[in-house]
Amino acid sequence: MSPHEQSDAGPQPRRTRPRGPSAGRSASASVPASTVASAPDHDTQGVSPGQAPDKGSSKRAYNPSSPYPRRSTARSRGEVLAALAVVKLATPAQLRRLLPTARGDKAVRNALNDLARHRLATSDGREGAEYRKIWRLTPAGQRAALALLPAGTAPGGTGEGAARTGARHAMAVTDTIAAFVASGVGGPVQHWRTEAVHPLDGRRRVIPDAVLYAPGTAVPLLTVEVDRDTMGAQRVAAKLPAYLEYYQRRTKTPIDGTHQVWQQTYPGATSPEGSYPPLALVLADITDARARTWTDEFAALTRQHWRGTRADREGRAVSYWRTVPIVVTTLPELLADGPAAPIWHRLGHAALEPLVVALDDPDGRRLADVEARERVARLRATPPPLPDPWGST
Repeated sequence: MSPHEQSDAGPQPRRTRPRGPSAGRSASASVPASTVASAPDHDTQGVSPGQAPDKGSSKRAYNPSSPYPRRSTARSRGEVLAALAVVKLATPAQLRRLLPTARGDKAVRNALNDLARHRLATSDGREGAEYRKIWRLTPAGQRAALALLPAGTAPGGTGEGAARTGARHAMAVTDTIAAFVASGVGGPVQHWRTEAVHPLDGRRRVIPDAVLYAPGTAVPLLTVEVDRDTMGAQRVAAKLPAYLEYYQRRTKTPIDGTHQVWQQTYPGATSPEGSYPPLALVLADITDARARTWTDEFAALTRQHWRGTRADREGRAVSYWRTVPIVVTTLPELLADGPAAPIWHRLGHAALEPLVVALDDPDGRRLADVEARERVARLRATPPPLPDPWGST
């Protein structure tokens, strides 16, 4: 389920189109990160010859002799670099939703074309009925972007080759991340990771489509799998044991004993319920009826991994210790309403809920604490009779 699996994109006719804007340029093959901010930071964007300036564009003419002829700002170029380093593949429309200060698709295209002039970004594919360009970073662009990402971020692939087939799966993953970023849930795009490798024993590993890591927020950690109904519920369910194996891995430290590997990888993201990080399943290219069938099948196959157990015989509280909270939605709902809307089906819950509500466990430890206090209060109010030391009745 990697964002760039060729098989998931499906067979697509190869379209012959002119190469990206970097074709035929005489720019250098590698440009350091400082080059992104080396040109004057114009307040507005430029326009191409023969085009009328639009909103948010400068009236100054396209200047082919300038290092940045599209008049993009250093800030916009840096934001585009960082966003592409995270999502790997994106159209200008998707990038606009991923960027906090983008003034429109044209401003994003200006930044992309200026980056392409310096061979930091390129486009080698198109997608959709509108035949929109799919952009990615070059290896030089990826190196430049690392300076703009959180410390310790591991560089992934560039997505080279995936765009030539339309990259439908990668586009769905980018849409998912863009829906979160545009709504403010989880913070900026820099809080996301794609193609994050989680090693198991030997050469085995588990790679989610995306991971949201935003400690200190309402959703500190969320793994995401996107399925276009090409893998099916059974194949997606088969990945869950690998997740559990990773969460149960432990590592020794010379100072304070052993720790779970995932807690060292994602510090500050532990659950008060003692559950493992939640998993969000986003279903794309699927009808509502098929989505319900898919969800029911997946829930039945994975019930032992997400269902809690009764914490006390006498109470109603549920223990979610070492379970995986799983929420499901469809990509059209996510794009239309955002993750904060009641679009998520938490496995085991009856109604659709907003993401934060769906991931909450009001019947968990909080209810157990309430029931424990109630039991203590009842005992104090009506203490049990003391046994007769003489054994009389």
